[in-house]
Amino acid sequence: MKLTGISDEAGATLAEQIHAHQVLGWDHLELRKIEDRQVSLLTDEECAGVSEQLQSKGMRVAGIGSPIGNFASRITDPFVKSVEMMNQTIRNAARLDTRLIRIMSYPNDGLDDREWHRKALHRVKELGKMADGAGMVLMLENCSGWAASTPERFGEFLAEVDSPSVRAVFDTGNPASHHPGAPRVLEWFEAARPCLVHVHIKDHTGRSQGVDARHLWPGEGVCCLSEVFGRLREMRYDGFLSIEPHIGIHPDHATRMETYLEYGKRIKEMLGA
Repeated sequence: MKLTGISDEAGATLAEQIHAHQVLGWDHLELRKIEDRQVSLLTDEECAGVSEQLQSKGMRVAGIGSPIGNFASRITDPFVKSVEMMNQTIRNAARLDTRLIRIMSYPNDGLDDREWHRKALHRVKELGKMADGAGMVLMLENCSGWAASTPERFGEFLAEVDSPSVRAVFDTGNPASHHPGAPRVLEWFEAARPCLVHVHIKDHTGRSQGVDARHLWPGEGVCCLSEVFGRLREMRYDGFLSIEPHIGIHPDHATRMETYLEYGKRIKEMLGA
């Protein structure tokens, strides 16, 4: 297993993001935003500049976290918007020498469940064809959208898409932070396992009644990190574990950077890395 992180959680600028990962001893970044701009939306020229800066520091890109199908979109949005963004993201991924692009499965907007499912499945299949033609792999996250409603739906959706270019990214924290009651983290993991190519690491209190719901240091919440790490070892998983703290500035630290570095240090200790 290789360690990386969603680097904009360390700092806004690419220089800050590179610095954090170098301090942690990691030579890859998972890029999502740079100075609050989606990496998916960078122009060809801007992306070339990012690539040059990364190469000058000996850093590589583990994947791109695109906003396609996420909480900022709706299933009723014109699909052409997703197609245009996917085209740009594919160009940027090629420029940054990565094959992995994170997507989600489109939040609903008043459609009945059957129609929501049908439209989301059609869109992800079409995006998967685009990725396949470009030699890319889309990582469907258990976050926003039809497939993120239950672990059963997540597994069903991936099986229905049935594409080597649409795989799973399992986020340990989403079951607890997005769903009330028992988070069913290990059920979500098993739904993702047949298609698993990437893992996001968060921990959370859960959303049980009376709990002040929030993200926590790894190992302090209900997200079964030790059990997940054990199952990854059993299956000889050799992809990335990517930290996504979602803590911001922890009360014990003065900056996002300090919190991010502490989070990475704790994950390394949990893994004996």
